[in-house]
Amino acid sequence: MKSLQRSVQAAWGRCTGQEYAHVPGGDELFGRQRCLSTIFRGAVFALFLAVPWFCALPVGAQSAPADQTQGGSTQQQAAAPAQDQQTEDMQANNAEHDITYLNSRLAFRYDYKSQANDSTYNRFRLQGLWGFGPENRLGFALTIPVLDKSVPGNSALGLSDVEAEFGGIFYRAERIRFGATVTLYPRTATNKLLGGASTDVEPAWGFTALLTSRIELNCIFNYERSIHTVRGSPTNQFEPDFTLSTHRLGMTIFTEWDSYYLISTGQFAQTLKIGAGRRFGKKNRWAAAPYYSVPVSHAGTLTQYIQEAGIDVTWFPARWSKSSASAH
Repeated sequence: MKSLQRSVQAAWGRCTGQEYAHVPGGDELFGRQRCLSTIFRGAVFALFLAVPWFCALPVGAQSAPADQTQGGSTQQQAAAPAQDQQTEDMQANNAEHDITYLNSRLAFRYDYKSQANDSTYNRFRLQGLWGFGPENRLGFALTIPVLDKSVPGNSALGLSDVEAEFGGIFYRAERIRFGATVTLYPRTATNKLLGGASTDVEPAWGFTALLTSRIELNCIFNYERSIHTVRGSPTNQFEPDFTLSTHRLGMTIFTEWDSYYLISTGQFAQTLKIGAGRRFGKKNRWAAAPYYSVPVSHAGTLTQYIQEAGIDVTWFPARWSKSSASAH
């Protein structure tokens, strides 16, 4: 009974701001958290309102009546390739969020983060993914990150911890795919400020559901744990990630809810990312997706970042830019 009473009191303190009453700047912190939480709830509510609107709009063959003449059937057949192209573009723009998209590609990623304690960093990542195997069901990716990090009284520029990832698709249907990956983070940082505190392994599984030809849901469940630690606290966290995307006006608009449950400390950090991607260049062999992200919980501000902005630029080899739709 006492534990229930303490839980109710703690919840009431979070709602009224009493939790931060004895913290320097607590009122400002509580106001910021309430503001971000309100924005998050409003964004999710608007997103769910937008989904029926997008579904109701005429899309290719959906706008054609059931009883068609020979001319109507011809128009429907002509609309099908355009509809397939929209789905292909959406999936290519969502490659960063899709655990089952294993088409070979080369990606350049840049992001800027401002974190607690007046620390900032600029991160540049070069990732190459090679898809292989029967029906392109397997993939291997290598990510090389270069980090420029600044903290009060110190800064460093150099190589951070490299990422090596192997994964595959274990089930594929017309509108849903399931896949799994294993990522290894060896200690390759050139400076203690840039990483190298532990060697981590991260298994993950997830699925991609094509709700309509223009709406896609990506879900990934990651678990990261340190297998060897040389300093600091070992990593032990569970990370569910959900992305809802829609393709309109020639681009893919996405909203990503990313969360981190820090098992050692019991903190639950949540972030919200909004961005848009578009393919361009000769034969659509390039894709670019700028984004902006903020935390929507107090733990997210303390353990992740205050704000993040970045862009992903991806290049697809010619054979994949032509046949990516058939591979999926």
